[in-house]
Amino acid sequence: MSAVSSSDGIIIRGTELYLWLHRENYLELSRQELVAPLSALVARIGSNGIQDLLKGVDWRIRIVGLHCLLIRRELPFLKEVLAEYFDPKFFFIRRQILMVCASLNFGAARSLVSRRLSMVVEDDSIAEYAGLLELASQLRVNGTGVFEKKLSRQIEIDGLELVDLHTSRERFRRAVQYWSEPSDTA
Repeated sequence: MSAVSSSDGIIIRGTELYLWLHRENYLELSRQELVAPLSALVARIGSNGIQDLLKGVDWRIRIVGLHCLLIRRELPFLKEVLAEYFDPKFFFIRRQILMVCASLNFGAARSLVSRRLSMVVEDDSIAEYAGLLELASQLRVNGTGVFEKKLSRQIEIDGLELVDLHTSRERFRRAVQYWSEPSDTA
């Protein structure tokens, strides 16, 4: 069990850290507002602490760990995270896993992306699919166009709007851009 809680007492503008990280809420923060406290956490807990966060039983702990990877640029840990991508108990962090892979230009995610593109479209996954499509495009994964057409049909059947997918993809792109540069304070 990690000695670090889901937010580890880090409060930014009156809100716990993991709430900023979930659904890319940090996009309204300057990079320094988020990176400085996250870098301080990473410096304090080190690689072992990050690994503990990534193995946490709660998605809130894992989401903090994923973003610590962005500060440290620790690719070996990311391979372990990918192995658990399809675990239903971590459904809430799939988009963040994809965003970390895209931000770190992690080509090892190609097989995960290909597998996910071949699966049945699930309800309540537009945010994940938006990230999946962006990462698939970045990695030039075969079958991306076919999946996107299948997804578009399912969105229409479900009575949702394609604009939701497009908006989510744009937000994902902004998140990748936010994290793509190494941290100055790491």
